[in-house]
Amino acid sequence: MASKFRRNVLRNALIASLMLSAAMTAVQAQGQVKTFDISAQPAATGLNAFAEQADITLVFSQDVVDGAEINPLKGDYPVAEGLARMLEGTRLSYQNIGENTVVIGDKAASVPPLQLADVPTGEEDISTLGTITVTGSRVAGSADGPATVITFDQDAINRSGATQVRDVLRLLPQASTILDESGAQGVIGAAPPQLRGLSAGSTLMLLNGRRLNVSGAQFASNFFDLNQIPLAAVDRVEVLTDSATAIYGADAIGGAINILLKQDFQGLDVTARTGTSSAGDATEWQGSVVAGDYRGPFSGMLIASWFERDPVFKGDRPFTADSDFSRFGGLDLRSTLAYPGTVYSVDGQPLPGLTASFAGIPDNPSSRSLTPGDFTATDGAINLFEPAPYVSLIPETRRESIYAAGQVELSPDLEVYGEALYSHVRQSLQSPPDALFGAAFGLFVVPAGNPFNPFGVDVAVDHRFVDLGPRITDADTQFTRFTAGVKGRLPGEFDFDLSWWRDHDDTTIENRNYVDYDKVFVALASTDPSTALNLFTTGGNSQTVLDSIRGDRTDRFESSADTVELVVRGDLFQLPAGAVKVAIGGDLRRESLDVSAPGVIAVTGERNSHALFAEASVPLVSPEMDQALADRLEATAAIRYDHFSNGIGTSNPQFGLLWGLTPAFSLRATYGEAFKIPSLYNLFSPTNAFTTVVADPQRGDEPVDVLVELGGNQHIEPERARSWSAGFIFAPPQGALAGLTLTASWFRIEQTNFVQASFDTDLILANPDVFADRIVRATPTPEDIAAGAPGRLISIDARAGNFGQVTVEGVDFEMAYRRRSERFGAFGIQVLGSYVDSYLLQLVPGAPPQDVLGIANDSGFPVALKTTSVLSWTGDSGFGASLSARHRDSYNDTDGVRDVPAQTILDVQLSYADGRIPHLGEGWSGRLGVVNLTNKQADFVSNFSGYDPSQTDMRGRFYYLEIGKRF
Repeated sequence: MASKFRRNVLRNALIASLMLSAAMTAVQAQGQVKTFDISAQPAATGLNAFAEQADITLVFSQDVVDGAEINPLKGDYPVAEGLARMLEGTRLSYQNIGENTVVIGDKAASVPPLQLADVPTGEEDISTLGTITVTGSRVAGSADGPATVITFDQDAINRSGATQVRDVLRLLPQASTILDESGAQGVIGAAPPQLRGLSAGSTLMLLNGRRLNVSGAQFASNFFDLNQIPLAAVDRVEVLTDSATAIYGADAIGGAINILLKQDFQGLDVTARTGTSSAGDATEWQGSVVAGDYRGPFSGMLIASWFERDPVFKGDRPFTADSDFSRFGGLDLRSTLAYPGTVYSVDGQPLPGLTASFAGIPDNPSSRSLTPGDFTATDGAINLFEPAPYVSLIPETRRESIYAAGQVELSPDLEVYGEALYSHVRQSLQSPPDALFGAAFGLFVVPAGNPFNPFGVDVAVDHRFVDLGPRITDADTQFTRFTAGVKGRLPGEFDFDLSWWRDHDDTTIENRNYVDYDKVFVALASTDPSTALNLFTTGGNSQTVLDSIRGDRTDRFESSADTVELVVRGDLFQLPAGAVKVAIGGDLRRESLDVSAPGVIAVTGERNSHALFAEASVPLVSPEMDQALADRLEATAAIRYDHFSNGIGTSNPQFGLLWGLTPAFSLRATYGEAFKIPSLYNLFSPTNAFTTVVADPQRGDEPVDVLVELGGNQHIEPERARSWSAGFIFAPPQGALAGLTLTASWFRIEQTNFVQASFDTDLILANPDVFADRIVRATPTPEDIAAGAPGRLISIDARAGNFGQVTVEGVDFEMAYRRRSERFGAFGIQVLGSYVDSYLLQLVPGAPPQDVLGIANDSGFPVALKTTSVLSWTGDSGFGASLSARHRDSYNDTDGVRDVPAQTILDVQLSYADGRIPHLGEGWSGRLGVVNLTNKQADFVSNFSGYDPSQTDMRGRFYYLEIGKRF
């Protein structure tokens, strides 16, 4: 009978992905305790041994289990617990389809779902309480579909050497940046995930399939900080590379990244890891404990983790230690705000006793009183300062987190569940000491009466407060997510899931060693040597003086969101090809933001929203219908309506088609519409008005004093987008090419109506037709009318608004092949890639779009080609090895002329799967690896960093060792 089952499974190709949650609930009915004696071995033989010892039927395809390794299982366990232990951490999933029958599947398979009705189980009542869902669809049982989903499972995460979620996303070719932690792309070491090079906040972040709220400190760029999610709790990461607004709502223009945390873990697992760079810095220490019990009606798990990392500074890397980049054809970026500084006359005349109006202040460690004669050697010179030793490339970081999940089966048809995640992250970034600037323009004057002024007249000084120490930004963030819900079966073929979740992010930032310029003026004007500020010494001012000019500040950023969601899904009716599956539902959401940075900005805002959504999967042809050139044909459709409390309402549809010409070859296509809602910062940031002089181009460039307004705007419209994709899947289920998968998918995204935080006044005045509502003029005088000129300019509204568009187009591709050798074990090769053909950006009205593909910038524009290739081997003894290559194409420097060379990063790892160590027992695992094996370094880019933070990991070569023990 088992062979008959297997033929049915093969006929339907591979088994549906993500069956784990459904299986656990059903298999728990098989509570008999069995005695097992199974060693670590290939899944095919291990599963057969399990089936025999458990006295159950396991249904699987050889192609599904090829290359997979099961964990050892020895002792007395209930069947459900034994199967969970044996498959924990593998790519295999399972689902119970009868009292003693279990189907084994592949979590990452992109294949048609198993039609349970086709399997002759003899069972009329099959439990469906744990529904099968996948990122990109709410329809139960939709393990695949027209949309492309890339999955990084536990094996892929382990092979990558990743220590944080951001490291996993570096494997993704569609990600245009590497999520650098220097602070160049976000606040306090955060960086926004950007798919396709689309703007920050255009990729939706999900946790266990539920939207993550914007982190408080990232209010301006409007994204969630991935530092808050501990990798130790992550089971897999799924990336939907098509727009997903019709499924998940706002912000999924570039797609969605779904971080799925571990579930259904049985037992106890302890892991410890350390790593360091070849330079001896960026040293990491981390540990985790995972415990779970899924026996009986109550089940739950607990994960605790800890992570600590030392910093890296620009001065620690030879490439960035010298900021004079003229050696690469760039600029000398050493600062003229130096220590000692540079003194200037306030009237532009030569300084007393000198020939020039400026001079470098000589080194004066003894703090002696200087005279004009001490400046003879530096007459007409400007002192320079090297900032590199003070600049963080990678922040010092410490994180503790705890995750708990549990569920209670109230009846076979009803279950309540809950989750809680707490993360506490502390990061410290360093920047050069604060400074006085603008001396050449007469700012920061040292009066003649200052007791340390050597010239006896007022002078101005550019100065760096090295004696105050580097500026320190200490960030302390506490993030919590609570989830509670109830799910169950409804009459007919439907089930429901009612859930509530709350995100709360609270960040406190201590800004230390800053100066208060008002206090500086007071100290400069003092005639008392004990309180006067001395800018003519390198011996340091007294602590009393330094404390008197401090401007340390504490900032607070808080964001929160509450969501209630109801989803009902099931089989609507039957067609000849199968059931029409639907999902309908809605949600209510409230989000808030509270930003307090004294003297800088204060923002308070709140927004409510509600949504209704529906989705359907319609099978038109199935393999059993034996149609020519149509082994399978399925259409999908979804629509969602969102309404926000500021009056914005928007409907967004999505359509897809999957056409399987043969069991091995399928075509697929999608179309979707999406939107990105304005951030609370852009809506509620306070309006500031100031007067400035502008040239009015409509009145002959007449200079005029005009009132300019900056700030938020509650009338901003959402950004809009349309996306298309079309491609193929070639995955022979059997024969000589079984185990091979080839895919390619063309994509195009058009994003319009950009939200701009502010507008340049010259841009507004140069385009009066586009920005007519932002320009206020007086009534034209008779003279104006006679001259054909508009009235005099009165004010300009430069607050946040909408304008701009981008179109990105290209091809994604994948090749994967798995094969097992009876003698040598399992081998696998995978190549993921994304080729961007064009990236057309328009930010100036009336100007044609510019192709900015492959140009270094701070906005995350994509390069033309990125690939990730992995070659892996797993032996029957539990040992394994992998070699990964992450390739990035060459691109242009910021000047559009100089070439930044292509780069390939090699990562290597040796591993030992759960197994026995003599005298230490079973359940041990380990990984030893090197990230960036050849120690590739940064290439010069002509920006203020000297390198491209969006494309460079400044750690260099990084070694790591991980040891785990399962009990």
